[in-house]
Amino acid sequence: MTTHALLFTDVVDSTLLVERLGDADAARLWAEHDRHARDLLAPHGGREIDRTDGFFLLFERVSAAVAYALSYLEMLGSLGLRARAGI
Repeated sequence: MTTHALLFTDVVDSTLLVERLGDADAARLWAEHDRHARDLLAPHGGREIDRTDGFFLLFERVSAAVAYALSYLEMLGSLGLRARAGI
């Protein structure tokens, strides 16, 4: 039996963030967020399914999804962001 895990992330108060920063600064922050989040995928064996103000990701192992989520949440701190993550 093969087990896969789906991971959903959601940046907390993303709409308020865009309102506070303005479109140009928010776009730069989102680009940085996306680059860092995607950089974490390969080491954890994840694949991007969709993206909004968070990600919908697929992992072949639950442990890889958990490891990614922890790394992702830690990375967000360096950007001054918070997120929810559900597996």
